[in-house]
Order: sequence, then C-alpha cells, then structure tokens
Amino acid sequence: MKYSEWKEQYVDSPVVVDQTQKITKKKDSNAYSVDRKLVNSKEYHDKFESLTSYKSTNESVYQEAMKMLEHRDGTESEDIVVFDSRTGNIVVKNTLSAREGQTGLT
Repeated sequence: MKYSEWKEQYVDSPVVVDQTQKITKKKDSNAYSVDRKLVNSKEYHDKFESLTSYKSTNESVYQEAMKMLEHRDGTESEDIVVFDSRTGNIVVKNTLSAREGQTGLT
C-alpha cells in the first residue's frame, strides 16, 4: 500500500475501511444463499466506491450491505437500511421481518 492510499483510507476518510469483512460459509446452501466468491471480492467492494461523492457514505452502505447479506444468507427474508446520503449515518434500520420476502418496515 502506498502512503497516499493509506492516507486516503485511514486519515482522510472518517470511516475506517474494512475490506476484510467476509460473508461466512454456512453449513447448507440453497437458492437464497449468498454468492461468496462475488461478495467477498475486492471488486464487489469497489462497486460501492462510486455510489455517491462521499467516501464515508459509500463505505457505510458497503458495511451495512455485508451485515445484511450475512444476516439473511440462505433465507427469503429481507433487511432494510435508509442512509443520510451526505453523512452515511443510518436514518432507519429494520432487521425484523415478519413474513418471507418482506421487510418489517412499512
């Protein structure tokens, strides 16, 4: 890692970047299982870098996406998160879904 990359990642960004966060392997897989090869790749993380012009927001979205994929891996249930697009702060988060294919947020 070059100094300029380190500075951008750890000094200029208010969010600590953790590209090593991985979706863990489950005992069983089904049609709703996460594609670990794709999601655990650097290329997947890099796709989040251009969502907004705010690096901290992009990283927050990535981190929450990984948490949701880990939480719902292998299930038909969904989580939902709403972010402030400028700060990356979570406005609303719901991880409790009562029915398959739906979030608990209405």
